[in-house]
Parts: sequence; C-alpha cells; structure tokens
Amino acid sequence: MIPRLKELYYSNIQVNLVKKLSLKNKQMSPRIEKIVLNMGLGLDGNDQKILKAMINDISLISGQKPVVTKFKKSISNFKARKNINAGLKVTLRKSKMYEF
Repeated sequence: MIPRLKELYYSNIQVNLVKKLSLKNKQMSPRIEKIVLNMGLGLDGNDQKILKAMINDISLISGQKPVVTKFKKSISNFKARKNINAGLKVTLRKSKMYEF
C-alpha cells in the first residue's frame, strides 16, 4: 500500500515543482531521501532503566528500533567519556519516511 503523502507528491507536487522551477524533467525536482530522528541522553546514558525507557519511547514514535550512539572521544567540559552512551538515532527511508 502506497502512503497518501507519497502518492500526492508524485501526482501533484512534483508536477507543479517542475513547472515552477522550469526543470527539463521530473527527475531533476527536489525530493526527500531520508528523515533522521535523534535524542540526546545527557547524564542518563549510564542508567540502563532510563535508556530502555527512552528506546521504547523513540521506537513508539518512529515505528523502528533506534541505534544507540556512543561518544567517540572524551571531553571533560561535557562530562563525556569515550564509548559511553551519548544518544539514540533512527533513520527513516522510503515508505516509512512518508508514513511518518
């Protein structure tokens, strides 16, 4: 089943963009490739209970399991140590992106 926004984009919006921007063909028109959702954990990155709750929240919002990102290097001003959980991210593409 094709999402309504995707169908609307390809039937109406893309045609109007080609005319308005005076493009040669519709493949040159701008389009969305992906949507990235991210959430910083802050000081709660070490607590496994809070981390699981945040993973559950962002997976309910996006409909997809997030990836836990980690710090690449230690920065004392941010109280960040290397390989400690920094945040969560989800990348939505294709149909999931249009449904979101």
